[in-house]
Amino acid sequence: QIVAPGATTKEVHTISCPSGLAVTSNPYFTYNSTKYYKKDETYTLTADDGKVITAFTATGAATSSVASDKRTATVKIGSSDVTVTATLQTISGTTEDGLSWSLAQDGSGNYTRLTISGTGAMKNYNAIDTSSPWYTDAPWGNGVTSVTIGNDVTSIGRYAFIGCQSLATATIGSSVTDIGQKAFDHCDALTTVTLPASVTSLHQGAFYNCVKLERIDIEHDGAVSLAGQVFQNDAALQYIVFPSPEAEQANTTGNWTAFAEKRRAKFGNQLFAVTTEGGPAAYAIATDDDLRNLATAVNGGTDSSGKTFRQTDNIDFDNTQENNYTPIGNSSHHFCGNYDGQGLTIRGIRINNSNKYQGIFGWTDGATIQGITLADAIITSSEYTGGIVGYNHGTVSNCHVAADVFIHAVISGADSHGGIVGNNNNGTVSDCTSAATLTSSGGNKYYGGIAGYNIGTLSHNLAIGAVVPAASDNYHGAISGVNNRTLQNNYYHACRVASNDITATNVGNKSADVTANNGAVPAFLVTLADGVTIQTEMADDLGFTYGGNDYWRTGAALTLGNTLGEAPEGYTASYVTTAGTLNGTTLTVGSADATVSATFRSDGQSHTVTYIKADGTTGTHDAIPLDATMTILAAGWYYVGTNINYTQTVNLDGDVTIILGDGCTMSVGTEQSPVSGDGISGDDYSFSIYAQSTGDSKGQLHVNATDDAIYAENVTIS
Repeated sequence: QIVAPGATTKEVHTISCPSGLAVTSNPYFTYNSTKYYKKDETYTLTADDGKVITAFTATGAATSSVASDKRTATVKIGSSDVTVTATLQTISGTTEDGLSWSLAQDGSGNYTRLTISGTGAMKNYNAIDTSSPWYTDAPWGNGVTSVTIGNDVTSIGRYAFIGCQSLATATIGSSVTDIGQKAFDHCDALTTVTLPASVTSLHQGAFYNCVKLERIDIEHDGAVSLAGQVFQNDAALQYIVFPSPEAEQANTTGNWTAFAEKRRAKFGNQLFAVTTEGGPAAYAIATDDDLRNLATAVNGGTDSSGKTFRQTDNIDFDNTQENNYTPIGNSSHHFCGNYDGQGLTIRGIRINNSNKYQGIFGWTDGATIQGITLADAIITSSEYTGGIVGYNHGTVSNCHVAADVFIHAVISGADSHGGIVGNNNNGTVSDCTSAATLTSSGGNKYYGGIAGYNIGTLSHNLAIGAVVPAASDNYHGAISGVNNRTLQNNYYHACRVASNDITATNVGNKSADVTANNGAVPAFLVTLADGVTIQTEMADDLGFTYGGNDYWRTGAALTLGNTLGEAPEGYTASYVTTAGTLNGTTLTVGSADATVSATFRSDGQSHTVTYIKADGTTGTHDAIPLDATMTILAAGWYYVGTNINYTQTVNLDGDVTIILGDGCTMSVGTEQSPVSGDGISGDDYSFSIYAQSTGDSKGQLHVNATDDAIYAENVTIS
């Protein structure tokens, strides 16, 4: 104690500190260079810059404590001098390469968050002695939980973080181009890493033995050099993610080939495999989850403009689930990309809600959609609903909706329903077919087999077997419920429009056909029997080819041909149709399906024909060529110069002689369908048959009847 005259006595003591730690509070007083501190007062001790206190003891102090940041400590002076012992650790410094490093506290107060900053490349370190300063100066490399590489650092050095087993997060700056050899070797806690667009090279074993690493995101939109063993022993690795299909395809050779099953392209927050099947690199859509993920990304705001999605397999949804699908694109975020279905099928979609904009796609804007077939779907919803697109402001082509697709209106006022699109608003729908069944809850309008409401272009589409309900104010049609823009070369066949019966004509658009430019007109199937061909090539303005069949519009003039060969003497090729009009070799399509057959018909004139007489000698006789239309034969001679098939009795109206031409068969009935009654009948007349020659190819007569094969007064067969 030192007592000044007239002063109150104060007890003071000294504080002794180790190197790197100093008392930063003012002493009570200083005497002979010794600082004294007053009893019962608290004083602050501060570690040198770049150091923290990891252990602290103040012998002789009344109390002591270390601050939460570990940069300072406090002691309260008791009744004796204080001797401080402490352990100090370095948390920042400068490396030989001129970069700075520092450790910050984590949520538990531990200095585990490493930051490396400055400009230039990191030093390449030695794996043997782990010579990086966060090991040697601050021996808690195993405790580092995160590292942030500054944006001006250009590379991560060799062995930079080897053995940082607690490192769970690595944030890499935007100037880093190289990840050095085994830079993250045995960083056991790493699960995901994002490599910025600047990174173009991964050196040997860069992420070797990162046993929990599940995903690497590579943001460089081009080729990245991959050395050997970069991901060796990374057993948990599932995905290597690229920013685009093009980037994924730029990394498919060399060491990348081993990771074909893990490579993905990112769209929004969703991952997709990449395909080059059918065109340039595109996002692959192969499963129902892929379609759901596409919807999640688009509906969440990811811009699909310029992106291509290509279906690579038929997709089947679980059709036992009532609501198993969300359309791609909505009123807030439209689908603006390209979708190529490649002619594959999507099955099993079930939608049951009161929302607008329903279909495979909800709302498109500038999109191109092609080659999708929709089958086994039930869509129950409100306005703007179609099998392919609810609200179309893009291009839809070569899409098909099958007969087991049902589109229901859930409420009154659910307008604009169509087999392909609900509302075609400045969009184009072409070369599509629909056989969908639409139903209405009543009080609805704008219902069409192709489009409910058209204020765009419908071109060369076919509604085949579609069912369209009666709509308010007759706004229903096999092609469109109402049209306010362009209809061209659209056809319908066997549809039920506002009726339970097939309505063959006059229901194309708003209960009427649109004949201008064949806008919405019926088309009919022309079935060809053996030997018949149509020489006229199908064209958009003549009809539609679907399922291997040609459907021709009413009034189309078709030139017929045949494969019967050269007509025998006395015969000409002739055609028969069940509907439409025949004029020589021209068939004009009518208002019903037609079956056209071709055969040789007699010219009705006599021709001199050789035959074998009863005595075996050769003779000649004038005979009229016979054909199957000639079922009543007047007295005279006839000649079978081609195969003839009768389906009814041949009646004789006089004595008749027939010469069977070589290689020709005259059939009356068949074993399966014998004619009713006699096959050849003429009880008051004689019937004679002669062969044309005696060779092996002589003609034949086959008769199958329920009564007598030949019933005549006299029958001579020679």
